[in-house]
Amino acid sequence: MKPEVYTADAAENQSTILTGPWHITDTVESDRKNLFCLSPINSFHVATIVSGSRSKIDRFERSLSLIRTAPELYRMLQVVLESIRSAESSSLEVSPLLAAEIEAVLERAEAPFFEG
Repeated sequence: MKPEVYTADAAENQSTILTGPWHITDTVESDRKNLFCLSPINSFHVATIVSGSRSKIDRFERSLSLIRTAPELYRMLQVVLESIRSAESSSLEVSPLLAAEIEAVLERAEAPFFEG
């Protein structure tokens, strides 16, 4: 399978997805949920998420909580990184490793996903 070309439109959609908020709704199947991005700029259906196990629906539900809060977690990491950068210019001791780890997570969140 060829990866999709990453266009300016794709970058704009990625930015919209990261700003969320996300909302998860039920479907007629207990092991499936719909994920929506409810950005004021561009609301849309992101995906239908299917549980890997019908017998472990509680584990699926817990995982959905993490998915639903991803945009907020992304924004919080941005704020922490900005605080670290500000602290680097002051006399506070801040771990450069922490800043590098946060930058790597934010880069992964901003990158398009290619299967394979």
